[in-house]
Amino acid sequence: GVNSYGMVVFHEGTKINEFAWATIMKISFKKKNFYVYIKLGEPTAPDTVLSFHVLSSPACKQLWKACIEHHTFFRLIAPPLAPPRGLLSIGSKYRYWYVIFWLIIICNVTDILCNPSSYLQSS
Repeated sequence: GVNSYGMVVFHEGTKINEFAWATIMKISFKKKNFYVYIKLGEPTAPDTVLSFHVLSSPACKQLWKACIEHHTFFRLIAPPLAPPRGLLSIGSKYRYWYVIFWLIIICNVTDILCNPSSYLQSS
């Protein structure tokens, strides 16, 4: 199982073990095998590799995706910083005005395309 604390291992409905996200260094899968690399104890100690057999390959991939998403989110210390903007930034980060700008240019050049009467039908 996957939760905000880390990964929980169950066998026949009984909780066997749980691993905090802080101790999990890497998560991978290959076909029906799911691998978790855990750092235990000293920082210089090698990673411990745990291997789990999953019933199907799609289920293994879904478990991997859920673990990667949770691992990435819950190991964040702070939100990612936005890149610094210049003192005098020209324009907005929203570029909707480009569309309006080009529509104005097209309408001024070809009034046939932008004539509202061509879109309205009289009854």
